[in-house]
Amino acid sequence: MLDTTQATTDSTDAEALAACDLPPFPPVSVAATVWYEYTPPADQSLFISTSGSSYSTGVAVLTGSPGSLSAVTCFPFSASFSLTAGVTYHMVVSDVSGAQLGGTLNLTAAPGVEFTVDRFGRFDPKTGVATVTGTYTCPSGFTAQIDGSLTQRTVIATTGGNLIFVPCNGAVQQWSIAFTPIDLGKFTGGPADVSLGFFVGAFPGGLTGAAQRVILRG
Repeated sequence: MLDTTQATTDSTDAEALAACDLPPFPPVSVAATVWYEYTPPADQSLFISTSGSSYSTGVAVLTGSPGSLSAVTCFPFSASFSLTAGVTYHMVVSDVSGAQLGGTLNLTAAPGVEFTVDRFGRFDPKTGVATVTGTYTCPSGFTAQIDGSLTQRTVIATTGGNLIFVPCNGAVQQWSIAFTPIDLGKFTGGPADVSLGFFVGAFPGGLTGAAQRVILRG
Protein backbone atom coordinates (compact mmCIF):
# COMPACT_ATOMS: atom_id res chain seq x y z
CA MET A 1 0.00 0.00 0.00
CA LEU A 2 1.27 3.48 -0.88
CA ASP A 3 -0.20 6.91 -0.13
CA THR A 4 0.05 8.88 -3.40
CA THR A 5 -1.83 12.01 -2.32
CA GLN A 6 1.43 13.98 -2.31
CA ALA A 7 2.66 12.61 -5.65
CA THR A 8 2.91 15.10 -8.52
CA THR A 9 3.33 15.01 -12.31
CA ASP A 10 5.84 16.60 -14.68
CA SER A 11 6.85 16.63 -18.34
CA THR A 12 8.21 13.08 -18.17
CA ASP A 13 4.80 11.86 -17.01
CA ALA A 14 3.28 13.61 -20.02
CA GLU A 15 5.79 11.81 -22.26
CA ALA A 16 4.77 8.49 -20.73
CA LEU A 17 1.14 9.34 -21.50
CA ALA A 18 2.06 10.20 -25.09
CA ALA A 19 3.96 6.89 -25.44
CA CYS A 20 0.63 5.17 -24.76
CA ASP A 21 -0.97 7.22 -27.59
CA LEU A 22 -3.17 9.04 -25.09
CA PRO A 23 -3.60 12.84 -25.36
CA PRO A 24 -2.33 14.89 -22.41
CA PHE A 25 -5.65 16.64 -21.90
CA PRO A 26 -9.25 15.71 -20.85
CA PRO A 27 -10.93 13.28 -21.08
CA VAL A 28 -7.60 11.54 -20.44
CA SER A 29 -5.45 13.24 -17.82
CA VAL A 30 -3.02 11.92 -15.24
CA ALA A 31 -2.07 12.98 -11.72
CA ALA A 32 -0.34 11.59 -8.63
CA THR A 33 2.13 9.62 -10.74
CA VAL A 34 4.61 7.16 -9.25
CA TRP A 35 7.39 5.28 -11.05
CA TYR A 36 8.89 1.84 -10.48
CA GLU A 37 11.92 0.33 -12.23
CA TYR A 38 12.80 -3.31 -12.83
CA THR A 39 15.55 -5.09 -14.77
CA PRO A 40 14.81 -8.85 -15.06
CA PRO A 41 17.82 -11.17 -14.75
CA ALA A 42 16.19 -13.62 -17.21
CA ASP A 43 13.42 -13.61 -19.80
CA GLN A 44 10.14 -13.86 -17.94
CA SER A 45 6.48 -12.94 -17.80
CA LEU A 46 5.17 -10.51 -15.18
CA PHE A 47 1.67 -9.81 -13.89
CA ILE A 48 0.89 -6.32 -12.56
CA SER A 49 -2.32 -5.38 -10.77
CA THR A 50 -3.62 -2.24 -9.03
CA SER A 51 -6.81 -3.95 -7.85
CA GLY A 52 -7.84 -2.68 -4.42
CA SER A 53 -6.56 0.87 -4.99
CA SER A 54 -8.81 3.72 -3.83
CA TYR A 55 -8.78 5.50 -7.21
CA SER A 56 -8.87 4.73 -10.93
CA THR A 57 -5.40 3.92 -12.19
CA GLY A 58 -3.62 3.89 -15.51
CA VAL A 59 -0.42 1.87 -15.88
CA ALA A 60 2.27 2.29 -18.54
CA VAL A 61 5.18 -0.13 -18.94
CA LEU A 62 8.00 1.65 -20.77
CA THR A 63 11.55 1.16 -21.95
CA GLY A 64 14.15 3.78 -22.79
CA SER A 65 14.87 7.01 -20.95
CA PRO A 66 13.20 10.43 -20.69
CA GLY A 67 13.09 11.93 -24.15
CA SER A 68 13.04 8.52 -25.85
CA LEU A 69 10.47 6.43 -23.97
CA SER A 70 8.66 3.61 -25.77
CA ALA A 71 5.57 1.80 -24.52
CA VAL A 72 5.63 -1.97 -24.05
CA THR A 73 2.02 -2.06 -22.86
CA CYS A 74 -0.54 0.28 -21.29
CA PHE A 75 -3.58 -0.82 -19.29
CA PRO A 76 -6.07 0.45 -16.69
CA PHE A 77 -5.56 -1.92 -13.75
CA SER A 78 -4.04 -5.34 -14.58
CA ALA A 79 -2.13 -7.17 -17.29
CA SER A 80 0.40 -9.93 -17.91
CA PHE A 81 3.31 -9.20 -20.27
CA SER A 82 6.71 -10.53 -21.31
CA LEU A 83 10.07 -9.06 -20.27
CA THR A 84 13.51 -9.50 -21.81
CA ALA A 85 16.57 -10.19 -19.66
CA GLY A 86 18.81 -7.18 -19.05
CA VAL A 87 16.31 -4.59 -20.30
CA THR A 88 15.25 -1.92 -17.78
CA TYR A 89 11.49 -1.43 -17.58
CA HIS A 90 9.74 1.61 -16.09
CA MET A 91 6.29 0.96 -14.61
CA VAL A 92 4.35 4.20 -14.32
CA VAL A 93 1.12 4.33 -12.31
CA SER A 94 -1.13 7.42 -12.43
CA ASP A 95 -4.48 8.62 -11.13
CA VAL A 96 -6.71 8.81 -14.24
CA SER A 97 -9.96 9.46 -12.38
CA GLY A 98 -9.94 13.15 -13.33
CA ALA A 99 -10.13 14.15 -9.66
CA GLN A 100 -6.32 14.46 -9.54
CA LEU A 101 -6.19 13.55 -5.86
CA GLY A 102 -4.35 10.24 -5.72
CA GLY A 103 -5.05 8.10 -2.68
CA THR A 104 -4.11 4.58 -1.61
CA LEU A 105 -2.29 2.65 -4.31
CA ASN A 106 -2.33 -1.14 -4.00
CA LEU A 107 0.25 -2.41 -6.48
CA THR A 108 1.04 -6.12 -6.71
CA ALA A 109 3.47 -7.94 -8.99
CA ALA A 110 3.65 -11.69 -9.55
CA PRO A 111 4.99 -14.11 -12.14
CA GLY A 112 2.84 -13.93 -15.25
CA VAL A 113 1.65 -16.74 -17.49
CA GLU A 114 4.17 -18.66 -19.60
CA PHE A 115 3.80 -21.88 -21.57
CA THR A 116 6.40 -23.79 -23.61
CA VAL A 117 6.55 -27.07 -25.56
CA ASP A 118 9.71 -29.18 -25.61
CA ARG A 119 11.24 -29.75 -29.03
CA PHE A 120 11.37 -33.54 -28.64
CA GLY A 121 8.52 -35.87 -27.70
CA ARG A 122 8.24 -39.66 -27.35
CA PHE A 123 6.19 -42.40 -28.99
CA ASP A 124 5.46 -45.99 -28.04
CA PRO A 125 6.02 -48.21 -31.11
CA LYS A 126 3.62 -50.85 -29.73
CA THR A 127 0.63 -48.65 -28.88
CA GLY A 128 1.31 -45.70 -31.15
CA VAL A 129 0.70 -43.31 -28.25
CA ALA A 130 2.81 -40.13 -28.32
CA THR A 131 3.80 -38.06 -25.28
CA VAL A 132 4.51 -34.34 -25.51
CA THR A 133 6.03 -32.34 -22.64
CA GLY A 134 6.91 -28.78 -21.73
CA THR A 135 6.89 -26.18 -18.97
CA TYR A 136 4.43 -23.66 -17.60
CA THR A 137 4.32 -20.84 -15.09
CA CYS A 138 1.23 -19.25 -13.54
CA PRO A 139 0.47 -17.34 -10.31
CA SER A 140 -0.18 -19.17 -7.07
CA GLY A 141 -3.78 -19.78 -6.14
CA PHE A 142 -4.98 -20.52 -9.67
CA THR A 143 -5.58 -23.70 -11.67
CA ALA A 144 -4.65 -23.89 -15.36
CA GLN A 145 -6.13 -25.94 -18.18
CA ILE A 146 -4.29 -27.40 -21.19
CA ASP A 147 -6.03 -28.73 -24.30
CA GLY A 148 -5.26 -29.21 -27.96
CA SER A 149 -4.14 -31.69 -30.60
CA LEU A 150 -1.21 -33.57 -32.11
CA THR A 151 -1.07 -34.36 -35.83
CA GLN A 152 1.36 -36.49 -37.83
CA ARG A 153 0.42 -36.90 -41.47
CA THR A 154 -3.03 -38.57 -41.28
CA VAL A 155 -2.75 -39.55 -37.61
CA ILE A 156 -4.59 -37.19 -35.26
CA ALA A 157 -5.12 -37.12 -31.49
CA THR A 158 -6.78 -34.53 -29.27
CA THR A 159 -7.28 -34.03 -25.58
CA GLY A 160 -11.00 -33.91 -26.41
CA GLY A 161 -13.17 -33.85 -23.33
CA ASN A 162 -10.24 -34.99 -21.18
CA LEU A 163 -8.92 -31.55 -20.35
CA ILE A 164 -5.61 -31.48 -18.50
CA PHE A 165 -5.74 -29.47 -15.26
CA VAL A 166 -2.51 -28.39 -13.55
CA PRO A 167 -1.92 -26.40 -10.34
CA CYS A 168 -0.20 -23.00 -10.29
CA ASN A 169 2.41 -22.10 -7.70
CA GLY A 170 4.31 -19.18 -9.28
CA ALA A 171 7.29 -21.37 -10.24
CA VAL A 172 8.28 -23.10 -13.48
CA GLN A 173 6.64 -26.54 -13.57
CA GLN A 174 6.56 -29.48 -15.98
CA TRP A 175 3.51 -30.70 -17.89
CA SER A 176 3.03 -33.90 -19.92
CA ILE A 177 0.24 -35.10 -22.23
CA ALA A 178 -0.14 -38.60 -23.73
CA PHE A 179 -1.89 -38.41 -27.11
CA THR A 180 -3.78 -41.55 -28.19
CA PRO A 181 -4.71 -41.63 -31.91
CA ILE A 182 -8.46 -41.30 -32.45
CA ASP A 183 -8.43 -43.86 -35.31
CA LEU A 184 -6.49 -47.06 -36.08
CA GLY A 185 -3.28 -45.21 -36.91
CA LYS A 186 -0.20 -44.91 -34.77
CA PHE A 187 2.28 -42.16 -34.10
CA THR A 188 5.78 -43.01 -35.29
CA GLY A 189 9.20 -41.42 -35.19
CA GLY A 190 9.72 -38.08 -36.89
CA PRO A 191 8.08 -34.63 -37.00
CA ALA A 192 4.57 -33.96 -35.73
CA ASP A 193 2.59 -30.76 -35.26
CA VAL A 194 1.23 -29.84 -31.85
CA SER A 195 -1.31 -27.11 -31.15
CA LEU A 196 -2.13 -26.43 -27.50
CA GLY A 197 -4.01 -23.81 -25.53
CA PHE A 198 -3.15 -22.85 -21.96
CA PHE A 199 -5.83 -21.08 -19.94
CA VAL A 200 -5.67 -19.85 -16.35
CA GLY A 201 -9.24 -19.39 -15.19
CA ALA A 202 -10.24 -15.99 -13.74
CA PHE A 203 -6.70 -14.64 -14.28
CA PRO A 204 -6.42 -11.49 -16.46
CA GLY A 205 -4.15 -12.19 -19.41
CA GLY A 206 -4.19 -15.88 -18.53
CA LEU A 207 -4.75 -17.22 -22.05
CA THR A 208 -1.78 -18.34 -24.13
CA GLY A 209 -0.60 -21.40 -25.99
CA ALA A 210 1.77 -22.85 -28.57
CA ALA A 211 1.58 -24.18 -32.11
CA GLN A 212 4.80 -25.74 -33.32
CA ARG A 213 6.55 -28.79 -34.75
CA VAL A 214 7.99 -31.43 -32.43
CA ILE A 215 10.17 -34.45 -33.17
CA LEU A 216 8.92 -37.78 -31.83
CA ARG A 217 11.49 -40.33 -30.72
CA GLY A 218 11.07 -43.93 -29.66
